[in-house]
Amino acid sequence: MKKLISFCYQFAFFLFIVPVCGFSQTSNWADDLDIAAMVQPVPTANRFIDPGYYVWCGSVTKGGNGKFYMLYSRWPLADGFESWPVTSEIAVAVSDQPGGPFKHVNVALPARGTQFWDGSATHNPTVTKHKGKYYLFYMGTSCNAPIKKHEGYTHNWWLYRNSQRIGVAVADKPDGEWKRLDKPVLSVSPDSTAYDALMVSNPAATFDDKGHVILLYKQVCKTEKINGGAVRFGVAFSDSPFGPFVKHDKPIFEINDGGKDWMVAEDPFVWFQKGTYLAIVRDVVGKFTGDEGAWALMVSKSGTDWQPAKHPKVVGSTFFWEGGIAGASKLERPCLYLENGVPKYLYGATRADKEQTMSFNVAVPLSLPNSKSLDFTKLIPEHPEKHFFSMPGYNVWCNGVVKGDDGKYHMFFSRWPIARGFDAWATHSEIAHAVSDRLFGPYHFSDICLPARGNQYWDGAMTHNPHVMRYNGKCYLYYTANKGSGYWNTTADTVKPRMTHPEWWVNRNNQRVGVAVADSPYGPWERFDKPLIDITPGRRTTGVPTVFQRPDCKFSLAYKSVMEKEGYKGGAVKHYISLSDSPMGPFKDYDKPFITSPKSDFPIDDHVEWFQDGKYYCIAKDHGDMITEHGIALLLFESANGLDWTLSANSLVHKFSITFKDGEHMEFDRFEMPKVYLENGKVVALFLAAKTKGKEDSFSVVLPVTYK
Repeated sequence: MKKLISFCYQFAFFLFIVPVCGFSQTSNWADDLDIAAMVQPVPTANRFIDPGYYVWCGSVTKGGNGKFYMLYSRWPLADGFESWPVTSEIAVAVSDQPGGPFKHVNVALPARGTQFWDGSATHNPTVTKHKGKYYLFYMGTSCNAPIKKHEGYTHNWWLYRNSQRIGVAVADKPDGEWKRLDKPVLSVSPDSTAYDALMVSNPAATFDDKGHVILLYKQVCKTEKINGGAVRFGVAFSDSPFGPFVKHDKPIFEINDGGKDWMVAEDPFVWFQKGTYLAIVRDVVGKFTGDEGAWALMVSKSGTDWQPAKHPKVVGSTFFWEGGIAGASKLERPCLYLENGVPKYLYGATRADKEQTMSFNVAVPLSLPNSKSLDFTKLIPEHPEKHFFSMPGYNVWCNGVVKGDDGKYHMFFSRWPIARGFDAWATHSEIAHAVSDRLFGPYHFSDICLPARGNQYWDGAMTHNPHVMRYNGKCYLYYTANKGSGYWNTTADTVKPRMTHPEWWVNRNNQRVGVAVADSPYGPWERFDKPLIDITPGRRTTGVPTVFQRPDCKFSLAYKSVMEKEGYKGGAVKHYISLSDSPMGPFKDYDKPFITSPKSDFPIDDHVEWFQDGKYYCIAKDHGDMITEHGIALLLFESANGLDWTLSANSLVHKFSITFKDGEHMEFDRFEMPKVYLENGKVVALFLAAKTKGKEDSFSVVLPVTYK
């Protein structure tokens, strides 16, 4: 329990499979099991807190009454976090739903005196149901050594820790009376040289299809030190949950590196399905997933020869609440709840802060990846309500929205004076901020976020193409910007920059991608002296960034780049995806551009990417029969890995016209710059920049996305 484990959010996912040295991969139905691809964003309401107590572990089962019961460990906050082997007790909480909210019911296994083997503390519950009975495997301690509150890792503390043994209790219902045994169901081996000669704990048990019981457990050997030697895991088998258990003679979850690590795996959860044993363990040093502290999926046919699954990572080493906010600490003690063999929820324990002032259990929702592609022609109403945002005297473009801690919706958009003409986006745009109480508006102007700041800066002339993201309590505003020669500053406010003017191309060819950071959507925004994505050999510009956090916790940034070619216009326009472990970079390009066409060197523009229902999606503008026969239209692409894209089966998102609910029909010559807003992992709104035919001004359109 010294280390905790965490997982990424936002959570579900496609995973890069990390080659694991010394292991061969399995080849059965478990190869298709990718729990990480099922992980959904974690609502902050999915926390179980027992006031006045630390909450740890958390094993969930369904009762005969249809309610859900969590068997969990708890001990007083006043005792300090490290008092778990001294004063922990196993309690019961109940909920109408597997995700909670759970409410404390009673104490299942209280302290009962040191005349019993488990008389001091009970901990590490794992509950399983078999033939109408509930079996609760747990760790118990019994020790009379004097110890103070908040005392940890002292001589007497180790005496409590070393007294750990494994027991089982039985009940007719999870919140009923649990019958305990007078002796442990699994104790230390009498052989002083055995792997488990000092202590046994952390039981994980399940029944196979023949009614036999497998029991995984933590084991520590004896040494001259009071805390013993390396921490390993063993396995034992029995025909009955009450034993006797026959121990396997070698540790499991091992690697062939000489055993140099003090602990490789911890906190298993085990189940049996389709002839295979499966376990989720804490990958303490990253031997199974390549990610130190991740949760790893292990598989075995016999229960003794455990290997990493084909998709080993269950959750990564950082966990996130909805909205991209990182948990203050890591997750530990994994548990999986299944219904009819289908994973529904992961559970883990975490601390509220580094000071260990509180801990609680988190329920992580799971959902099977949707094999069907999205069909926006059915998801977007044929005759939607009008949800527009415009500003008198300004063109409005490129609008994306995040929800703030104030409960309001914050739109970030580009604007520039209509008097300067539409092409002045490249010379006079600035990024501004509007606020609404509702997702679909009305939005009201708030402030200028990124104004011009002088051509001595790389982004001094204009800022454009905002893409906003919230992560870990901060706002990240990605954008396109440029600097010019200063020529346009000498012109009157009525002079319209045009693409026919050489100075227009000076600004355009200086485009780069940047990022600004703020603690609040209201700013202030910290800008940087260098671009986030600069040009590289062969590329003249970078621009139009879109960013999201992938299920594997990496950040995906897609952007446009104009290739070098003789002449002021440059060469082909290509789009690239870059990945980073941080929203601030550095970002590394994937080795090839995405969504290309032999018909054109500029086939698509103005894209947005996201992850939903087990797939990566991208909406992009087809410049006109370059990809499909829909003409100039918004198209949908999809990907299994977020890097290699194919046209979706339902490729059309929207054409450049709408008949609104009030009967007005609009034809657009520009209907682009898509941005998506997600709730509970699904797109619920599509934001677009629009310019009607024959008009010079532009505005924002918000279209609802609804699911039947």
